[in-house]
Amino acid sequence: MSELKKQTVEDGIMNSGLSENMQKYMLDFIVFLKDNEFSVETETGDDGIGWKIVYMNECVGHMNFADVGIWIDTCDFGGSGSADDALKEATWAHVRVCEHFSSGGKRCGCGSQPGFSKTIFGKKFENLCFALLEFVNPDAKTIEDIKKLMSLFKQNRLKKVSEAAMRFLRGKYMLDEVSSGPDEVSFRDGEQTILTIYIRDGHYDFQIGESMVRVSGMESLEEAKRLVLARKEPNRTPFPKEAALQSRCGMRCDLCVHYAGGTISKEFKRELQERIARVYGGDNLAEWDSCPGCGEQEAGKVHPCMGGGSCWELKCAAEKGHARCQDCNEYDNDCRPWVGYARGIEARSISAEDVTWAILPFVGDQYGN
Repeated sequence: MSELKKQTVEDGIMNSGLSENMQKYMLDFIVFLKDNEFSVETETGDDGIGWKIVYMNECVGHMNFADVGIWIDTCDFGGSGSADDALKEATWAHVRVCEHFSSGGKRCGCGSQPGFSKTIFGKKFENLCFALLEFVNPDAKTIEDIKKLMSLFKQNRLKKVSEAAMRFLRGKYMLDEVSSGPDEVSFRDGEQTILTIYIRDGHYDFQIGESMVRVSGMESLEEAKRLVLARKEPNRTPFPKEAALQSRCGMRCDLCVHYAGGTISKEFKRELQERIARVYGGDNLAEWDSCPGCGEQEAGKVHPCMGGGSCWELKCAAEKGHARCQDCNEYDNDCRPWVGYARGIEARSISAEDVTWAILPFVGDQYGN
């Protein structure tokens, strides 16, 4: 067994007795994985040696050349709009319902009883196995589909890292964001640069003082956050909570330029209009509608805050039978980071005051403020 463990995955493919075509498909898949920063490691089980697919220390899938299959443990590919219809249909066709729930009652040994509830490309599935997707005897087309899924997984993970970085920086600090090129943005307290983020292909480089941290996952982001906290104490003052009025998705109505409840003076509203125009674009400040608040707003109707469209969050909550987004068990994991201004790391300049008044009121729970 110890000798088997020493073999490479390429050796495993060549010595497995697979057909010539299947060897070609699998070897091509391994090249793709390694080119995209996935690693392939051995694992042992009741059926001998298998292989696990790992990304940033997280196991995301498995391969076995005896059963000739690829099993994917994640569905973190992004929302419904991140894939075309063909890829969505192909993915849904390979969803693996746990055999604990099969008609024969056969136990598959995955340990996932009572099964997982997952939403994959906007479609909800119940009682899924630990290995959410199963591809047995994949052909060339199926291998290409799996590659697309792995690429979407990597892109979505990096997007989440980007969003988490900005929630930390904007939630903890009041800093000017200054772009000095298409691929970099610095965060400054007056003349002092606290950190500079360089936007790379597939990762970010965080320069914090003399230290440079390559950030491509949550673990490396935590390292960068520790260095930022050591370099400067958080300096953002939370918004007053005494008269706070929140929308159904966690925005601060009482700080919103659209709100008609009289919580903002005419002078300050004009200032907010100018700040919002700088951040979001647009200069026709004379045509700002007034919002009565979510309590007076019907789901699916034109909403002043949505540029003449309807509020997606309000409609989603109503369809799920909730009065507020926060009442849904999917809010914390799936929705809170995307409420309001949802952009991550970007090479653009925004003043600290514009972040405070044109961004924070419009994100869920104001990044903790």
